[in-house]
Amino acid sequence: MVEGLSEIPDEEIERVEAEKSPETPSYFDVAIILGSGTRPNFEGEMTKLSIDSKLRVLAGGEIALKGKAQNLILSGGKTAGPNNSSEAEVMKSYLLKKFPELSDFPISIEDSSIDSIENAKLVAELLGEDYEGTVLLVTNGFHMLRAAGNF
Repeated sequence: MVEGLSEIPDEEIERVEAEKSPETPSYFDVAIILGSGTRPNFEGEMTKLSIDSKLRVLAGGEIALKGKAQNLILSGGKTAGPNNSSEAEVMKSYLLKKFPELSDFPISIEDSSIDSIENAKLVAELLGEDYEGTVLLVTNGFHMLRAAGNF
């Protein structure tokens, strides 16, 4: 069994499957990049991103560069501990290091969540109750079902 999937009720999985759009839009109003953990750097440098977080950020950067999303939201809190930077802050630094041409691109951060449920709740609050735009979740394949269910 895949870790984390046992928490998702069958009816939720069926609901997400039923709501899939037969056509994927070629453009999204916002791409949400979900963090996947950080670790403290004990050498006094900035908190380090996990490999999964780096891959998600690189995908989000490509999406933004290719004009596939109008805005980015980076989501993730202080998973490496309260004295370290949030996932969202570290992801933004990494994104701008790898894609300096995105320095003027609209990027928002949600830096309080510590799991997928809070990612969804706090990003929804950031977008606002009346948000009706298109959303693209950027995560890894193994995480997509749980993330889509939460969002």
